[in-house]
Amino acid sequence: MRGHAFALGASCAALLFLRSSWAVAAPSTIHEIKLQAGHVAMDGPASKLELTDGVELQVHRYRLTADHLTLERTPRGIVVDGQGQVAFCPCGSPPIRFGFSRATVAPPTDLLLTNATLRLVGVPVFYTPWLWLRSPNRTGLLPPHFAWRARDGAWAGSGFHLPLSTRSDPSPEFLDVNLGGYLKGGVDLGAQLSTTRTTSALRWDWLEHGFFVADAHGSVASGDGLSLAWRVDALRGRRGLVGPVSFQTATRRYDRARVEATLSGTGAMLSLGGRADAVRGGPYGEFGVVGPTARLGAGTALGEFGTADSSTTLLSRVAGVAPTAPVDGGSSLTPQLRHEGHFGLVAHPGPASLEFRAVEQWLLGSDGGGSFSAARLGSAVVAGLPIRRVWQGSSQPWSHWIEPKTQLQGAVQAGPGLASPLVGQVPVERDGRWQPVGLAALGLSSRLGKLGTEQAYALEGWTAELVRNEGKSQLIWSRLSASGRWWGLGGELGWVQGSGGFSTARSRLGRADRLALVTRLEGQASVGVRDARWLSGENWGGWNRRYFDGPGWTGGGDLLWAVTGQLATFAGLDYDLTSRERLSERLGLSYRHPCGCLSVSALGARRAARDGTDAWVVLDLMP
Repeated sequence: MRGHAFALGASCAALLFLRSSWAVAAPSTIHEIKLQAGHVAMDGPASKLELTDGVELQVHRYRLTADHLTLERTPRGIVVDGQGQVAFCPCGSPPIRFGFSRATVAPPTDLLLTNATLRLVGVPVFYTPWLWLRSPNRTGLLPPHFAWRARDGAWAGSGFHLPLSTRSDPSPEFLDVNLGGYLKGGVDLGAQLSTTRTTSALRWDWLEHGFFVADAHGSVASGDGLSLAWRVDALRGRRGLVGPVSFQTATRRYDRARVEATLSGTGAMLSLGGRADAVRGGPYGEFGVVGPTARLGAGTALGEFGTADSSTTLLSRVAGVAPTAPVDGGSSLTPQLRHEGHFGLVAHPGPASLEFRAVEQWLLGSDGGGSFSAARLGSAVVAGLPIRRVWQGSSQPWSHWIEPKTQLQGAVQAGPGLASPLVGQVPVERDGRWQPVGLAALGLSSRLGKLGTEQAYALEGWTAELVRNEGKSQLIWSRLSASGRWWGLGGELGWVQGSGGFSTARSRLGRADRLALVTRLEGQASVGVRDARWLSGENWGGWNRRYFDGPGWTGGGDLLWAVTGQLATFAGLDYDLTSRERLSERLGLSYRHPCGCLSVSALGARRAARDGTDAWVVLDLMP
């Protein structure tokens, strides 16, 4: 029996707040719905509505439209009966809709459709008897993925989304499990774990041959000073360097793995852990140089003017399973004991600044060729005169900080070629004679910025004379960074007499949100440019910290063009300037609907050592 019936004008809308009148028996309730119809009839005690004549129903992120719908309140949510369509945005002509014959809106934001038909710009392109659209904080299936992976051929996949939080808004804590397969008969399995303290991604791919990728980092800590941290960056397997991975992943030289448990408190710390280093892309069973580590450190502040700290590290590594193992195939145990001590004072006599640093480093170790040792003792004095000026006259004034500096530095060292990251990578220097080295430098530090904005410009440059046993050489080093609306710079540039130059420079010309050209230049003329570390503030970092693995130059760039507010494209290239070889090429196009309901991205890429072109399209519904 029909209860209360009433009619509304065509332009009149009814707003029902389900929190009070239509609460459903579920863990959480739908907060509100908005409906509009030419005629609304109510059946029973407000538990069922019949809507006709231009029906439009908006529930959370979904907008349902139809000529005739029936709404019924149930313990599972709101059941909608009738032929209709659902969109994910409020715009009048959404590019994507789903047709349905029955729908259930379940808390918090789930939508279950019966006889669902996907329509692109009004044209039906896909049908499924049932479709379940889930909240990002509920367990569900991931959207399907499709790609063409060079000579590997067609690939398709999907996966599971497992949220790790019960928050109502999208949470950064989740586990995604990806399942994919090749048309030729291979598999691609992966998992991504994301929490507030860690991000981990694992992937195994097999097609005739396999590879495994791991990229994980994170930490956990307790309130009593105990913490555990780890970092893994590895690509293993016969197909690793030529498989479907990014250009950056494939071109890294080494696999790294670190884990460390630390107990700290009252100015001291003790840590135990392990590490592994291997040549990238090696077989599964070759773990490289592996071994346990132990570290003991202590430090303290010397009032308001200085610091002192000491650190002793014990490394015991086995290199017999590494690609750089001895020729006879036997294992090689390489224990090393390192100690570093630092002492620093800072004073401000009048308008000037004065800094004093003293450093001592020791290294004791052994390998298949016997024992070796190395040491470095030194100190440095840096004096500067900082000057600051502020230009008033606006709510966002400009500020300029400029500081001329002088630096005098001296040290004696023995065995400077020690401590290669991989045993066998660099011959061990066994000359234990002490060698003096000195440096006198002039520098200038300048920072200019507009307060309260992103506009900032910084430049630090040094010129120096380096004195060693083999003679004198001049050094020039600069670090620059700039952030403006139309251009930007960043990186390091340097030159060492007799060795050549080096660069880690980046630049941007244009606006990133309109039209911009981003370029980069990396490389060094020879390994001798590591002497420039004496000017970069990292001269005491250790014997094996170099800018690059070897001589050579690479360059690259990306052209970014935002054609309209919704359409953007980019093109990129990486090039080996030394061997005159193209390393990677990429071209992409992306579109975002004006109301933000969806985005479509297409990308094609080629890279060295991988035969063919990779291409894929990503469709993302963004409610």
